[in-house]
Amino acid sequence: MAWLSVVSALNHPGAFIPLDRDALLRFDMALPPTMPPKARLDHLAALERDLLADKGVRGLTVIASDQPDDTLRLLIQTDGTAPIAARVRDALRQTADARALPLTSAGRPALVLDLAAPDRQSLEIAAPAILAAIAQLPEDIPILSPMAARQAQVRFLPDQGLLRQLDLSAADLVAALQGHAHPDDHLIARIEGDDQQPLGLRSRLVASSPDAPAPNDLSFAPVALPGGGTMPLAALGRFDLEFAHLRLDRRDGLYVLPLLAAPPSAASARRVTEIAEAEVARLSSDLPGLALLPAGDTASRRAMMSDLGRALGSMLLLLIAVLYALFRSMAQVGVILVSLVFALSGGMLVLSVTGLPVSLPVLIGLILLLGIVAKNAILLIDRAQTLVARHGNMAQAVIAAASDRARPIIMTSVAMIAGMLPAALPWLEGSAFRQPLALTVIGGVAVSTLLSLVVTPVLCLMAHGAACRIMRIAPKSKALRIAHA
Repeated sequence: MAWLSVVSALNHPGAFIPLDRDALLRFDMALPPTMPPKARLDHLAALERDLLADKGVRGLTVIASDQPDDTLRLLIQTDGTAPIAARVRDALRQTADARALPLTSAGRPALVLDLAAPDRQSLEIAAPAILAAIAQLPEDIPILSPMAARQAQVRFLPDQGLLRQLDLSAADLVAALQGHAHPDDHLIARIEGDDQQPLGLRSRLVASSPDAPAPNDLSFAPVALPGGGTMPLAALGRFDLEFAHLRLDRRDGLYVLPLLAAPPSAASARRVTEIAEAEVARLSSDLPGLALLPAGDTASRRAMMSDLGRALGSMLLLLIAVLYALFRSMAQVGVILVSLVFALSGGMLVLSVTGLPVSLPVLIGLILLLGIVAKNAILLIDRAQTLVARHGNMAQAVIAAASDRARPIIMTSVAMIAGMLPAALPWLEGSAFRQPLALTVIGGVAVSTLLSLVVTPVLCLMAHGAACRIMRIAPKSKALRIAHA
């Protein structure tokens, strides 16, 4: 029953950390980085008019950066109903020249895949292949990647030998260019990129002063020499123009590209992750060093599961040590440990009936259940050993112990269930996190109480019989060894 309950509960999709439904919808929106600032404002104004035309939308807030390639954060206040949330998602999905990614109530994407590689070229090859593989899924899964478009990047490569001769450093060159930066974008050309899409080239460099004698060209930017005089920047190196993704993070010496997705369910998230891992495995033979790093909720989930595993292991070791010190019998300790399965079967049975997923509060509830179920078994076994010491009949002692301890076990279980009932109510605030924990504890306590009064005495009697047989066999074996010696 425990195995079937676990399998049934694991098949229910859901978030690992459940959150209450919020009337505030959060989205990350990406616009083309080559779009002029005025066009971006007009685009957002038109989007605001379209969204506010729906009576279910109460307000719209846009959080924007001064960098054109940064994503926008949209905060849309709604009436909190599911139909209006679906209409808002559809409207954003159909918005031209924009890609919107739904976020969770915590303001994070539902799924984050960090694609890492030792060089940018590997990311440029792997990212489109992974996105194309994910696009083959039947579900419409919004995906946002910062590598949607490439930008022109001017790089200056100084002649290091000449710089040493002139007693100059890279810091001197940076200081000479401070007056040439300008916040306004000036479109100077449009060319065709590798994907045949128009790519705008922008210049952020102007003369430091309107009266400056030097031409309005970065090549003639004067660099002051330590010995006096100036030298044009172009005489100290060469310029290269390349198209690259300027904003890539680095982690442990690798370039990292986050792929953000919003799958509709946990099952879809698993399929997306499996497809991405399979595609990375396929490409890794041609692109050495390509890997998927844990990120977002996946990384936090692994950390939480690791912490919970250590806590559970420490609890079991401490429990075994204390029980052996009390009973001086590994057989009875084994009975108590086996009875812990009752808690797992009860908790998972409730999840399989209610359709709730296995989440963080469920795991916390299971750890709480282990202590409660162990207490029931300890009460029974301790009473049975006391009666055996008086009368010597284990079968009668086990039956009497179950009869004597039934009342305190049932009383404590009923008190625990009654205390958890308010937390199990679904309409209270914060119920998304408390309800799974409460239902797990209620189901586990109810089932384990019944099984503890019926199954634990039988296990105790079987363990006692096995221990007696082992004790009878051990002296005979010792005597035979002495006789042969």
